Amino acid sequence: MFSIYEKSTTSGRHFTTVGGNRKPNSDFMDIGVLNTITYPTGGSTAYYFEPHDFILDGEKEIGGGLRIATIIKKDGKGSDITYRYRYTKSKTDNTSSGKIVTLPMYALASRSFDYSQLSEFEYKTEFQTFSYSISELGRTAGSKVGYTNVIEYKSNTKNSFPNGYTQYQYSFPAAFAEFNDRLAAKPGENNYPNFGNCEVEENGICDDLYTSTSIHNFFLSGESRSRAEWEGLTDNYLTGPTAPNPNYDWNRGLLLNKSVYASNDNIQIEHEYQYKNYYPSNTNQPSKIYGIRLAECQSFNDLLDDPGNIYPFRVMKYEINTDVAKVLTAVKKTIFDPEDASDKVVTTTAYQYEGNSHTYATQISQDIGSGRKQIKALKYPFDYNSAPAATGIISQMKSKRINTTPIEEFQYVESDNGHIDFMGAVLNEFTLNQGKILPHKTYELFKIYNNETNFQQSYLHPVTDNIVKDSRFLEELIINEYDDNGNILELENKQTGMVTSYIWGYNKRYLLAKIENITYAQVSSQVSNLQSKSNLDDDNCTDSGSCNEKDLRTALNALRNLVPQAMVTTYTYDPLIGITSITDPRGNTSYYQYDNLNRLQAVRDQQGRLLTDYEYHYKNQGNN
Repeated sequence: MFSIYEKSTTSGRHFTTVGGNRKPNSDFMDIGVLNTITYPTGGSTAYYFEPHDFILDGEKEIGGGLRIATIIKKDGKGSDITYRYRYTKSKTDNTSSGKIVTLPMYALASRSFDYSQLSEFEYKTEFQTFSYSISELGRTAGSKVGYTNVIEYKSNTKNSFPNGYTQYQYSFPAAFAEFNDRLAAKPGENNYPNFGNCEVEENGICDDLYTSTSIHNFFLSGESRSRAEWEGLTDNYLTGPTAPNPNYDWNRGLLLNKSVYASNDNIQIEHEYQYKNYYPSNTNQPSKIYGIRLAECQSFNDLLDDPGNIYPFRVMKYEINTDVAKVLTAVKKTIFDPEDASDKVVTTTAYQYEGNSHTYATQISQDIGSGRKQIKALKYPFDYNSAPAATGIISQMKSKRINTTPIEEFQYVESDNGHIDFMGAVLNEFTLNQGKILPHKTYELFKIYNNETNFQQSYLHPVTDNIVKDSRFLEELIINEYDDNGNILELENKQTGMVTSYIWGYNKRYLLAKIENITYAQVSSQVSNLQSKSNLDDDNCTDSGSCNEKDLRTALNALRNLVPQAMVTTYTYDPLIGITSITDPRGNTSYYQYDNLNRLQAVRDQQGRLLTDYEYHYKNQGNN
């Protein structure tokens, strides 16, 4: 065995090679690491780090990198909060819960021998050392070391950790030296061949999707090769890098349990998290991509000295899992009575995933008592079936991989006897505008009385590719017009009949005017002038002064006078700093002033009277 960690639990001879020490050095790990953030308010956050550790062959070893040991938050007024973290198996068991995926490897045997018969000199000449790890270091949640249990203590300046603690448990299947994540045999069960070495209590998740990369040797007889045929080979031993183990980061570091305890160790709140594997297109196994790495094990010179030598190669076949993701299926929250832990309130939120090509929850249900569940169902663009050559807006969204916004949401309450009360639904319709897919209409359907179970979910018409929705949906909002930047120009509330128009300025980045009760067409003749004046606005002043901003406000007031039947709110800005004035529908203007650090300093009315004053106090300093 070649290791940078010296073992005291193994029998036999131990040899130490000459060269650099590749073990992590805790004296230099924190060089250049952020340790304090000081805020303008006088408060600060201090971070204290410590080296990772993990268990290897029953011994605790230092791992590469740092972890948070303590966080101290100060408000600048003498009130501090301290968070302290322990990475042990439990509060009473100080054994590290740390695990690694891969052990760094800096040496490799050149060929097979009975090394127990070799001298130390012969032993050292029969393997090759490297300045870098030839084994790829696997990760868990992005780190080379992960933990199955973390305990967080919280205290304030008055008491030492009076508030109890919170314990977090995480998944870590397929750790180092675990060749698969198949369930281990229970006591009394035969361990071969149907059982593995994964334990739910230790690893959290055992999916039987992981098999460590195997190394195979194959041989070529030197007698069947001439010297000339071998001259193209290099005179090296196996130089690596070796093949990686299957990618399994997506299955590690998942929060399994969060439990809050009082200072007397009584549990107060517990969250339990359950997951499942998601596979697209109704499959039940991940797709695999395979790779092979080939390396020679014996030097070329040895072959030339004795052409009859067996020339070994080492072949490593590895795999990459694709088309699989871990998704949350349930969160069980339990609140315990502080005096009697058997007296508790349990609520469960469950998540279902019926989409064939996305990992967004399509149904979320929560217990609401009396055997009832409140259920919200969601449909995303990829949940609609499109014809192969379809060109409707949903099909276009799918082709552009736009799938983050639900198209339809509906809620209902389901009783344990199967009775359903429909609570309402919302449907969002999109449109293609100047090459951009943008929201167009919002429909609402309110509670259906005496007609609980006949809500018609939307679908795509097989011919037109348009959305077919429940006929009782009512138009709620419609966006009638956009500009070329995707800004809304006109919005109409179909239930009230109110139309609101918007004018954008400062190179169409900021809202200049919100005009209620008038169409955009009625004010469109004013837009170009307003936008030009806003683009010239590079200063600020009140209406008693003279500046480009005042010219813009004058033009905005002229717009207000043109549409007396409308409610007009106008705005001016210092771009990248903030709003400088707001004029409300009654024509009253409020001015916003900023200091040299671009902080809001004061708000004044149009007579210059102070409405709001802001002062910023720093620790050990006067007013600023």
